[in-house]
Amino acid sequence: GFENAIGKYYEKIDVSLLQVNLVADLRDVFKDEMRTVYRDDCCHFNDLGMKLISREIINSFHTEFETIFNESTSS
Repeated sequence: GFENAIGKYYEKIDVSLLQVNLVADLRDVFKDEMRTVYRDDCCHFNDLGMKLISREIINSFHTEFETIFNESTSS
């Protein structure tokens, strides 16, 4: 299945090659997490997994979110 491809190539992904304005590399977000973060044997996150990912995205783009929020509330 595709899990073999993910395991084989995941660490080889070079996010610096992405052509985007903002990048958050979350590959290690669960590295030290001992609790279960998946709801199945594949790739679907449970509530904890989603919470940890959401928190990391917010922390990574805190400034951008504040700018957008301030622009939307000042109009």
